[in-house]
Amino acid sequence: MARIGRQFMRNISRRRLVDKLSNGKLAYVWLPNTTTAGYTSFTRYYHSQQDKEGAIIDERYNHGGMVADYIVNELDRKLMGYFALRDGTPSTSPIAGIYGPKVMLINESAGSGGDALPYYFRLRKVGPLVGTRTWGGLVGTLGVPSTIDGGGITGHAYPSTETTVADWVGLDGCAGTPDTSAAPLDLDSGLPGAETTVSRYRGCQGGATVELWTMKDGQHVPAVGPAFVPAVLDFLLAQSR
Repeated sequence: MARIGRQFMRNISRRRLVDKLSNGKLAYVWLPNTTTAGYTSFTRYYHSQQDKEGAIIDERYNHGGMVADYIVNELDRKLMGYFALRDGTPSTSPIAGIYGPKVMLINESAGSGGDALPYYFRLRKVGPLVGTRTWGGLVGTLGVPSTIDGGGITGHAYPSTETTVADWVGLDGCAGTPDTSAAPLDLDSGLPGAETTVSRYRGCQGGATVELWTMKDGQHVPAVGPAFVPAVLDFLLAQSR
C-alpha cells in the first residue's frame, strides 16, 4: 500500500507540474501498466482533462498488459465536428477526447504491453516518442499454474512473431542470417502492389525451411487475396516429410 501511495502522489505532483509549466494547456497522464491499473489511470485522468489543448502520456516503467490498443484508439480519436448550442458553449464530436498534439515518454524499463503501447502510438502517428528505447520483451503470458511452494510458472503464451521464428531457427539448426532476395508477394488485397517481403532461413536440418513473411503497412487482420492460399500451400508442400 505504501508503494501504491507513493506512486499516486508522484503522479499527482507531476500532473500539477505539467499544468503549471504549460499554463494549464497540457494534460499529464501516467500509465503504470496496460492492464487494470493502467486502464483505470487512463480512463480517470485522460478524460477528466479533456479541456486541455494537448497531452503528455508517460508510460515509463510500464509493466505491460493487454489494453495498449484501446488506449491508442482513444488517443487517436479524430475531431469530426462541433455542436453549436444557442444557450451554451459549443461541444465537440466525439464529445470525449483531447484533439491537440500528444507526446509519449518512454524508457528502457517499460516492456511487454509497455513495448506495444509506444509501437502502436508511433504506428498510428499520434505523436513523437521521447526517451530511451523500451526493453523489447513483447511476450505475453496467459495463466500462471501454481506450485506447491506458493509460487507460479509462466510461459510464452503470446510470443512475438520474431521470437517464434527465432525459436524455430534454433530448433531446426538453420543459418542465422536470412536470405531476403526473394521477390515480394502480393497477398493483401487491401494494399497496393506486392507488400509482403520474405525472409528465408536456409541450411536447416532435414531439408526444412523457416520463413518470416512481413506485410508492410498491413492490418491486424489482413484482407488476404486469392494468391494467399496457394502461396501458403506451396511453402508447406515444399517442406520435406
